[in-house]
Amino acid sequence: MDNTIKEVTEQYEIIDTHLHLGVLGYMHVLGQADQYALDLMEKYHIKGAVFSHHGALCSLQFGWEKTLQALGMSRKLYAYVAFNPNFSRFGLDLMEKHLSRKRFLGVKIHPSWHHCYPYHEKYRRFWEYADQNSLVVLTHSWNPHVANPDQKYSDPFFFADIAKKYRNVKLILAHAGGRGAYIYKVLDLLKENKNLYVDFAGDILVPGLLEKYVNAVGSERILFGTDMPWTDIRYHLLWVGASNIAQEDKRNIFGLNAKKLFNII
Repeated sequence: MDNTIKEVTEQYEIIDTHLHLGVLGYMHVLGQADQYALDLMEKYHIKGAVFSHHGALCSLQFGWEKTLQALGMSRKLYAYVAFNPNFSRFGLDLMEKHLSRKRFLGVKIHPSWHHCYPYHEKYRRFWEYADQNSLVVLTHSWNPHVANPDQKYSDPFFFADIAKKYRNVKLILAHAGGRGAYIYKVLDLLKENKNLYVDFAGDILVPGLLEKYVNAVGSERILFGTDMPWTDIRYHLLWVGASNIAQEDKRNIFGLNAKKLFNII
């Protein structure tokens, strides 16, 4: 399998726009999780990855310190500033101080993790700041009609009005809505809002799904994201590489779209 993957990776400039570093208590990863991810990136010639640290999604100062430490592990790493609306002043301070730094490329929000709807008043100043500064925002999005009740906070259709109101925000709907019919319904949002993007991070590897998106909205707003260590990057490399889309579309998805969106040289 290694040779097959390398045949894919040698053809493209690849940037993972949805990586996590740091461990969670209930997640088992063989060896050292962060080093494992970096080893895979090196082995398969991944040019770069934009990460949010699990610690930053769970805490404040601790998570920020861990983010800075993780950036020191490799020049291939870039970071999202994690924003928690329940402690918005802290998050806004981080954004104002650090988003101008070269290796901080955007903001990660997770409405389900933080139990706050994205249209809530707690998010208002965040969206205003993101719009004023034309920020890239990666948000968790998921079908609310699943067993996990916390996913109700991340219904992708909550972002329809946000995308229309804050046109300068480049908003990435991670997981493209997650499960069931939602991964197809999200296409309607992309058709209506040119400032929306998607990734298929995680186990969103449905046969024919990528082809359907490219045929419907083109490839320019589809990003390569893995959700490592929740899933292995090799699945995603093969899924995109084996898809029935044009080479130019694969080049866009694997890395060119990310280079343009994040202004990565």
